[in-house]
Amino acid sequence: MILLFPLFRIIKAIKLFVDMNFDNPVINWKKVSKGIPSGRKAANDRAPTISELKNYQNIQIAELNLLSILWLALAYALVHLIL
Repeated sequence: MILLFPLFRIIKAIKLFVDMNFDNPVINWKKVSKGIPSGRKAANDRAPTISELKNYQNIQIAELNLLSILWLALAYALVHLIL
């Protein structure tokens, strides 16, 4: 599961940001964690095919685009908190 690991990283970062910056709980994390699919614990031991490698490269590009949008949103929020 390639897509689940970035999802867990992003949610963990958002949770840390919200917990550190707000006194009262803004988000119900029990409901959020129930909506996240559980990933596999064991690795798939076969070698990836060429089409899977191409798909993985596309996913990495999409992940970079998502992270850049999240960084822009975070910077926008921080600017408005300071000003």
